[in-house]
Amino acid sequence: NNTKNTNEEEKDIFQISQYRKNIIDSNIVRLMKYKKRCEFNELVKSVIESIKEFTPDLFSLKERLEYFCERLIIKREDT
Repeated sequence: NNTKNTNEEEKDIFQISQYRKNIIDSNIVRLMKYKKRCEFNELVKSVIESIKEFTPDLFSLKERLEYFCERLIIKREDT
């Protein structure tokens, strides 16, 4: 019985994680479509401010930004 609860909790945690990932992704895409160009710190700040459902941690946000860079959806510019 305890194993069932643990499995359900793990499933819930995974679903919440996926939901949050989708929220972060959609906000990144929306902001970048609007701004076209954006400094990294400005983008992080804007994404955090635009998400009302939860406060994303910096690690998750950087992870999602890296994902977009790897997929060539967002391009880094060296200054």
